[in-house]
Amino acid sequence: MINGKKEKSSPKAKQARGNNRSNTGVGKKAQLPDNPMPHSKKSKAHGKAPSPAPKNRTPTKKTPQASRTRQPTRRLSPQERRRLEQRRRNIKRAKRRRNLFVLSGLLVLSLVVFVCLSFTVLFKATGFSVSGSTRYSVEQIKNATGIKENTVSLFRIDLENTARKVETNLPYIGSVKIKRRLPETLVIYVTETKAEYAAQFGSGFLLLNNEGKILEPSSESKKLVILKCPEPIGTSAGSIIRFENEKTLNNFKTVVAALKKSELKDITQLDITDNLNLTLTYQNRIVLKIGTTADIESKFKLAVSSLANENEISREEKGTLNLTIKGKAYFSAKKDE
Repeated sequence: MINGKKEKSSPKAKQARGNNRSNTGVGKKAQLPDNPMPHSKKSKAHGKAPSPAPKNRTPTKKTPQASRTRQPTRRLSPQERRRLEQRRRNIKRAKRRRNLFVLSGLLVLSLVVFVCLSFTVLFKATGFSVSGSTRYSVEQIKNATGIKENTVSLFRIDLENTARKVETNLPYIGSVKIKRRLPETLVIYVTETKAEYAAQFGSGFLLLNNEGKILEPSSESKKLVILKCPEPIGTSAGSIIRFENEKTLNNFKTVVAALKKSELKDITQLDITDNLNLTLTYQNRIVLKIGTTADIESKFKLAVSSLANENEISREEKGTLNLTIKGKAYFSAKKDE
């Protein structure tokens, strides 16, 4: 006011005073942004007023530089250090166990797949190898196994059953051992047997080896040890001779095994018709009465010493040597008729 009159303020002065007031009220009211967002096209199109400016917000205080600095780490006590190391070891151990479990599962799965392929697709028997001396040809032995080439895996073949087939189908083969030779060969080891006894059967004989296996029927004894026995009930070639009384076959095997161990030779006949009165014939002239198979080895030793004593039994003398009494041998000469 000058001289009692109000001074009319110019527009520029009013604008300056407004700026000063806005500067003094910064703490109370927030300043408007320098570049307000333009109105959307939709607002302009409909003539709507722009949305009001956001209310004042309290500015975030910046964290002081000292607060952002990392605090020094606390030194662990020995007990805490041990717990930490134990925890690390447990974690490593758990990882190893997990890895081991995964590897074991993969290994088992691989083995299962390999076994399945081995029994179905891989390692098929395409060749046969025969070892050992025998009267049969490789082709005969191969046919006796019943296995056709390139049709079955080596691991699906029952080796023991196949060996029994060969022994049965080819009687003069005494023993068979079969092995697998990867990737595709079946190796057969054979041992031949021979006829040692001629069992009386009907009007002929059955040729047997020393285990009672029937090798073949024959019309003559072929200078083998004559076996007198009850009528057999199993007579097919390749099988073991059988009788109604199982003890008869057991007695035969026991006597034969004892003869092989003893020095008693030149036995020409064995009679097992009566299981309680077993006899052997020596050189077709002396009958050895052994009774049962009890203490049979001692009886054979006594017989050897008695037959070797020419003062007791001469080389041309015929008769019976009784060995049924333990430790005693009694010879009875046969009287000439």
